[in-house]
Amino acid sequence: FRMMVGDEAWGRLGRAFQDARRAEGRTLVAELRDLASGRPLADLGAVRVPVTVGVGTSRGDLYRQALLAAEVLPDAAVVELAQAPHGVHLVAPDAFADFLGKVGAWP
Repeated sequence: FRMMVGDEAWGRLGRAFQDARRAEGRTLVAELRDLASGRPLADLGAVRVPVTVGVGTSRGDLYRQALLAAEVLPDAAVVELAQAPHGVHLVAPDAFADFLGKVGAWP
């Protein structure tokens, strides 16, 4: 989280918030291990609503996991955000806003 927001913003967040993010560490590490495994993270075939999978292309592991999810979801569309990182809303808000516009235009 600190890497995404930068040291200056991290310093302004306050001790309680920082401690809460640090407490999430074990869960985050476990989720990263799951992502790296290549196994689906949930029973996506049980989803019964249309889903738009927005995926940045800069992180290979997350990109592969998102495409795998789209293959399993019964009614999914994929929108790629070229070279977008995991925190696209933080570093490329225009690309993220464009993505949200596409989501609103579901066929």
